[in-house]
Amino acid sequence: MRFNLINIEITPKWNAFWRISLAGTLAALLAACGSGNPDANVAQKVVEEFYQAQLSKDDNKVLGLYSSKRALDERKSYVEQQHKTLGQLKSYHIKRNEVNTVLRGRYYIFDIQAEYDQAGVVQETLTIFNEVGSEETSIVGHNISSERVALNF
Repeated sequence: MRFNLINIEITPKWNAFWRISLAGTLAALLAACGSGNPDANVAQKVVEEFYQAQLSKDDNKVLGLYSSKRALDERKSYVEQQHKTLGQLKSYHIKRNEVNTVLRGRYYIFDIQAEYDQAGVVQETLTIFNEVGSEETSIVGHNISSERVALNF
């Protein structure tokens, strides 16, 4: 094939070279998209650990699952407020989850229906974050709401 307008000749050899180069570039880009971020199973494991720690009344484990970027006193205060307002966790069920990818990492958002002995049934949203290049996957947001309760972390 010959283009006379700018006098470039594309031979079958060059055509194969460009195809291979394009395929290699696309494969490298796709591989880079997945590196450095855990999959949703890791985030779901954090959610499961969080609620299992609540069921077993392990406040130290609960505190450790919240982001270390929040002061320990702030995390302790929020957990104490939960106990005071909600009571003891009786059960929970993950209703929905979604993943949002941003330049800094991935947010995993879980909608949960939980039941507590004092507050009854509440809706919770746990936001888990994993920053690119970080091994830490932790809770960065926790919102609890019902007709009688509203707590935000």
